[in-house]
Amino acid sequence: MFLDSANHLSVRLIHRLPDDYLEVITEKSVKFETWTQVGFSYDGTGNAAGVTLYMDGESQQVSVVSDQLSRSILPIDEYTAKIDTLPVRLGKSIVFFS
Repeated sequence: MFLDSANHLSVRLIHRLPDDYLEVITEKSVKFETWTQVGFSYDGTGNAAGVTLYMDGESQQVSVVSDQLSRSILPIDEYTAKIDTLPVRLGKSIVFFS
């Protein structure tokens, strides 16, 4: 979850960039210089429609940037190609694709 340059709340769930991820962004921007509680929920379907963004406890209208997630967001072991026991990483991004 992050704020874009226009202060809109966004969530990306990524298997692999640039072609296997989903991203939604709020229509409404987060107010400047005001504390705002933010959160999101995801139903696990692999669809952008399964992501809900919240500001101060209220669900927000969103726009879909990408709805191309076709594989798991869980970490995959690079040698065995199976789901790894590592935790899901939050807040890490590759600058090239951001």
